[in-house]
Amino acid sequence: MDNNIPDNILTVTSISKAFNGVHAVSDASISIKRGSISSIIGPNGAGKTTLFNLLSGATQADSGTMNFNGIAIERKLSHQIARLGLIRTFQGAKVIKRLSVLENIVLAGQSNPGDDLSNFFFPKKRQRYENQARIDAEALLETIGLTALAHDYAGILSGGQRKLLDLARAMMAKPTLLLLDEPFAGVNPALVEKLLEILMRLKADRDLTLLLVEHDLETVMNISDHVFVMAQGAVIASGEPASIFDNEVVVDAYLGARRHTA
Repeated sequence: MDNNIPDNILTVTSISKAFNGVHAVSDASISIKRGSISSIIGPNGAGKTTLFNLLSGATQADSGTMNFNGIAIERKLSHQIARLGLIRTFQGAKVIKRLSVLENIVLAGQSNPGDDLSNFFFPKKRQRYENQARIDAEALLETIGLTALAHDYAGILSGGQRKLLDLARAMMAKPTLLLLDEPFAGVNPALVEKLLEILMRLKADRDLTLLLVEHDLETVMNISDHVFVMAQGAVIASGEPASIFDNEVVVDAYLGARRHTA
């Protein structure tokens, strides 16, 4: 690795956010190693999604710092953070129903020259972008296995297919760090396996770092290099997956009972 590239792609230090006096995230600190798969677990209301909102710029922190790839992002807006390569998905996969599956993915591309009025007089530049965006979108459709539905309205997709489309749209933005908010929620076991296979392939092919919020503990423990546990807005424990089950603080706050005894 280049000595100028920090080992941690993301470092969050003492980040806090309160709503009407209630601390949704309280003095939370996490570090995400480049190229890793990390997960955040915790009971409902622990602050996991709020932390994702802070990282992605959807919500501004009250205090603390967030450093992504050597750049301070705690005061940046969502689109600025996305352009740096930090992309997130949401719990409920939302699609633009009246656009085709392919068009949904093309729309997620970054740096479209057509977004700038100054490029009105450069149609060839816009056309080159659109041609390449279509090629990239078709490649992603093949990766997620939805090529046969490319020209169908996205509104006809099943819940599981929408999850796949949501992942493809996120990848169209060319992330280096992808935040996945409950990617396996409401998904049948067969599709969970397919999603995991696709994620592993994308991670390897695109040098991707993954950070998940997930309630499926078995999946978390099987795929994660590092696990963070949140409760009442704070990070109460972190470590390798095996160590989490042996942490009494985690057992008391989240798991409720020992998974196994000596």
